[in-house]
Amino acid sequence: MGETVSFLTIISTVLVLGFTAGFAPGPTSTLVLTQTLRYGLREGAKVSLAPLFTDLPIMLIALFTMGKVSEYPQVFGAVSLVGGLFLLYLAGEVFFSAPPSLNVRTPPSGSLLKGITTNLLNPGPYLFWGTVGSPIMIDAFRTGIGAGIGVVVLFLSMIVGGKFSIAALAHFSSGFLRGSGYLWVLRCLGILMFAFAIFYFKDAGHRFGILL
Repeated sequence: MGETVSFLTIISTVLVLGFTAGFAPGPTSTLVLTQTLRYGLREGAKVSLAPLFTDLPIMLIALFTMGKVSEYPQVFGAVSLVGGLFLLYLAGEVFFSAPPSLNVRTPPSGSLLKGITTNLLNPGPYLFWGTVGSPIMIDAFRTGIGAGIGVVVLFLSMIVGGKFSIAALAHFSSGFLRGSGYLWVLRCLGILMFAFAIFYFKDAGHRFGILL
């Protein structure tokens, strides 16, 4: 993402990508679902908090690293290119997802620890923050320290909110997860992810001097 990106664009990107990253199927989302179905909303909510303990340090490391190379357009262009490819992968994974299984069982206790462990062992957060999230964060901090901190809080809130939404749906309306409504939500999120992938490819083209 370039230096001329408006703060409104940053916010809208964070809202969509953050919620999609939290709501989309994956190891941590599956654990949210199974803990909720087996032990109730409280345990599912604990798992949904895992990104606060795992994504924040990963994000800070990625932000520090990318901040060091942000003055080199070709390096940043390569990051945008890889980020676009990763978003394409996520878009396909989200768009073609099948309804989740509601019959999985997991052992009791330790929901938060299980969520943290699952998230730390999942390569998704590392790829996401290293290629997709860090450019957004750098643009936000260029706007101002307060704006950057606000965007960090918003990003993490959307990820946690997306996962908590899965817990709430599993607890209050498991029929929605079994039906076509959930699939249509995922398909819409997949299309939005595809659109953001194109945006990242365009940014890579600008940084490589291919596009004006």
